[in-house]
Amino acid sequence: ALASLFIIIIISFLAWRFLHPVSEVKKSYNSTPIQKEQELNYTFYEKTFKIREKVNTETINYRDLYKIFETKSFFYLYIDKTHSFLVDKNGFYKGSSDDFADFCKKNYWWKFKKEQ
Repeated sequence: ALASLFIIIIISFLAWRFLHPVSEVKKSYNSTPIQKEQELNYTFYEKTFKIREKVNTETINYRDLYKIFETKSFFYLYIDKTHSFLVDKNGFYKGSSDDFADFCKKNYWWKFKKEQ
């Protein structure tokens, strides 16, 4: 009986661990603050990326990201558990979204997750 309870707890934890990020991303995408966000331009480099809005530019190191999450249409570059930058996969001018995914998997595999 104790072994069965332990197995149920482990399976529940693993299911939550993989399904929870997907539900959080979908909930965040549909939220009012996300829908009101302005368009940003990203430039990706080997160790950092730059984010440009109309007058401001910020440089962020990949190692400072909390998590990198890939969905069918977007990359979410999390700066903490609840805040992320949204990168449209159709918006790449140089290279491709597949190149960026491969880069993230290769260099930051412990932070990279992909929607199932």
